[in-house]
Amino acid sequence: MTPPSRKPGNLRVFYAPGPGHVIGTFIHWKSGRSEPFEPAITYSSQFYEVCRELGAQARVVTACPHRGFLEEGLFRIEHRPHRLRSASGIWFHIGQIWNGMRLIVRAIRFRADVFIVAEGSHWFLFSLLCLAGIRVVPSLQSRVYGSASGQGFVPRMVAKLNGCFFRRGCHAIISMPHELPEQVDRLTGHRPPPIVEFLPQYDPDTFASTSPASFSVRPFRVLYVGRIERSKGVFDLLAVARRFGHEGRDEVEFDLCGGGSALDELRQAAKQGGVAERLRCHGHCETLRLRRMFASAHVVIIPTRTESGEGFNKTSIEAVLCGRPVITSRAWTARPVSTTGTSATA
Repeated sequence: MTPPSRKPGNLRVFYAPGPGHVIGTFIHWKSGRSEPFEPAITYSSQFYEVCRELGAQARVVTACPHRGFLEEGLFRIEHRPHRLRSASGIWFHIGQIWNGMRLIVRAIRFRADVFIVAEGSHWFLFSLLCLAGIRVVPSLQSRVYGSASGQGFVPRMVAKLNGCFFRRGCHAIISMPHELPEQVDRLTGHRPPPIVEFLPQYDPDTFASTSPASFSVRPFRVLYVGRIERSKGVFDLLAVARRFGHEGRDEVEFDLCGGGSALDELRQAAKQGGVAERLRCHGHCETLRLRRMFASAHVVIIPTRTESGEGFNKTSIEAVLCGRPVITSRAWTARPVSTTGTSATA
């Protein structure tokens, strides 16, 4: 079913980008300034720009943990926390269904023509929007849940339903390159919808002044940049720091940059484990400070251990731009290729 016809300039677009602070991004975008906490050009600012060019009305709903609301001109933006976002087991699936349904209801009430969604629900739920004549466009930035083989009944069923949705319910897909389109191709029985690949974009000057790492300097500094969540493997870094402490090895230090629901817990655990001086949680870092963190690091680590893994982590690109080697876990398999950086699997 096609969406209802509208006069030029009356396009209505619903966007569910994930957990980002999109209100803050909007304020910076409107003033012509770059987002201070994000080295890359943010996806939401690019979305705002396209909507302005098209004269499209936009409703943006994000799972940012900081509640907020902003309405200005063509844009209505909401921060609505997804409380079960980091849950596991049956609660994970309940959270995915609950969050998906509330997005669906809001999109229908908004009378959207197009629904763009990055994460927050099992994909197959959005088939319901097709019945309402809304064109659904997934934005794939991490692995599709249930795409791994050899899993239990529920992941296999989710994978099958997702495959049906991607094959029949999507108007198109925008995706990080390489592994994610391949997953969709397998899930759809090699009958995927149109897929448009994209990569994060950076201002050329963002990391241009970063000096090469001096590997003879001690302490040896390992940098993590991303959300502080258990699924991201940050507590594995804590375990490594504790083990090094027990072995009397103090030449390796860890810097963790980012916020998240596990930030306070990790800080407390590091203090209790006596490694707070060697495992430092810096919270959100503005771009200038993040540049300094990359400049002082010897390597960058991506220790994710989430069940569904990651598709393409922007930190890997930033590490390569800074000339820093990247260490990854086996859960993250989409590795960048560059002559200025290397990648290893732990």
